[in-house]
Amino acid sequence: MAQQLLLDLFDPLPLRFDNFEVGPNAAVIAALRQLLDPQTDVERLYLYGPEQAGKTHLLFATAEAARALGWVPRYLDARTDEMVLSSNANATLWLIDHLEHASAALQQALFDWFNHAHLGADRIVFAARVPPTELGWRVDLRTRLTLAPLFAVIPLEEETLARALRQYVAQQGGTLAPEAVAFLLHHAPRRIGDLKLILDAALEEAQRLGKPISVPLVRQVWQAMNDRWGLDAAILSALDDAGSVTRHPQETPS
Repeated sequence: MAQQLLLDLFDPLPLRFDNFEVGPNAAVIAALRQLLDPQTDVERLYLYGPEQAGKTHLLFATAEAARALGWVPRYLDARTDEMVLSSNANATLWLIDHLEHASAALQQALFDWFNHAHLGADRIVFAARVPPTELGWRVDLRTRLTLAPLFAVIPLEEETLARALRQYVAQQGGTLAPEAVAFLLHHAPRRIGDLKLILDAALEEAQRLGKPISVPLVRQVWQAMNDRWGLDAAILSALDDAGSVTRHPQETPS
């Protein structure tokens, strides 16, 4: 199968609440939805969990829901973004990802936000790999972060994720070989959105051939996508097309 054919089949999924595999994270989604309620007193939330637990998906889903309400969300990746929070951004919702990598300038901007010094945003959501108490930051800033409601984003267990992938393919009339599920879980990122992107491309070709989705097919799709774009870049491209969130050009979710 030609690589170009695989890439032509590629159709990224937007990151929304309705395509997030909830699993043990129902309370997290409920809290994010509550944050968007104009009547709520909640101004900030802090999400933490291991890599690939779904934190970035939830931030972008929150951004899309906020835009639907007429808000102006702004996503900031603390790993790569050299800009700091500013009232000039005209944001009503800040979504700060990979907070543990925040620069000294960003940490100061956050401190100012907590003191209502100059930021115009009404709401802010943080996402990090660790809770605030484990950040190596100044004590007064860590203390302010701990005042936000804290929610652990829990990764799906392997069997739950495998079942979700099989159901996803079955709903579209396909069959996913058990070996292909095992390959995805051990070689591809555990992000459910990324896995569905791979399966979408593999499913169309498998249906054309009249065969189940096999390990060789999944491997070829996965390699083709990584060689051409990298899945993170592809996801952001899809989000840009949907106009779901304002971001800086170098931002990349994970």
